[in-house]
Amino acid sequence: MNKFRLLIVVIVVLLMVIAGVIIFTNQKDIQKPVTSISSDSFSGVVISKDNSKIIVIPNEDELMREMSFDIVDVMVDKNTQLLNGETIITLDDINALMKVKVSFDGKLYETNPAKIVAEKIEIIVENE
Repeated sequence: MNKFRLLIVVIVVLLMVIAGVIIFTNQKDIQKPVTSISSDSFSGVVISKDNSKIIVIPNEDELMREMSFDIVDVMVDKNTQLLNGETIITLDDINALMKVKVSFDGKLYETNPAKIVAEKIEIIVENE
């Protein structure tokens, strides 16, 4: 019985160590911006959103796709402008399948998926 308890404790400790390594690695990745981005905007289609970001698939002809970033987490903060034409909107007004143009400061974080902080998100064509 004591050997069984010891085995359970060892397994739990190993799982905690593995979880800690995964969390540390993910935090470390967020801090590695790609500095050689020559374009500070891209267009694409929104595939998902939550209360602080949208997930966008860049158009085929965008630099993001050429750099093998097929999906981009677009973080929205208090400084991000959200526009539909000239009308100011909120993140609630953006839905899946909308075409958007995303402008950012050129910092692209090499994670999977890639991450950026948007300066401006403009709706190109609204969902019908």
